[in-house]
Amino acid sequence: MAHRDQREYGKKRRANRTPEQREKELRQQKERNARRTPEQKEAKRQNSREYRAKYNPRPTPEQRKVINQQEKERQANRTPEQREKLLRHRRVWYENRSPEQVEVVRQRCRKYRDSIQGPYVAGLLTHGTLLKASDIPKELIEAKRLQIKLQRQAGRMI
Repeated sequence: MAHRDQREYGKKRRANRTPEQREKELRQQKERNARRTPEQKEAKRQNSREYRAKYNPRPTPEQRKVINQQEKERQANRTPEQREKLLRHRRVWYENRSPEQVEVVRQRCRKYRDSIQGPYVAGLLTHGTLLKASDIPKELIEAKRLQIKLQRQAGRMI
């Protein structure tokens, strides 16, 4: 029980930090990580893996289905105040991202967009509609992929 209380205290303390405190703690953490030897880093990774395996094991596919269903029910039952609070937190997170985080997300999006894989094309076809990606036939996805390739090639030639 004491462990849980400590965790709750830590959450509250982290939530009430000022930007200066947050920056100072990040700097201290980076310094600690820089001082660690490779053996210490590997020991920490191994300890983390063991802890996750013991206390937070991966759910089975059946458990994952139940978890997803529960999450959908929670999302459907949110009040307007809860939705507004969630959006406010997302906005704050978005505004406080570091340039490194922004660059990582940009690279991931660029890689996703440049690959022209099935999920990307299906997302383009279903965006703004009530359709799901699974509703789109493979032939249509392949045709759209070819169209995108041709449009990109034509754009490069101009």
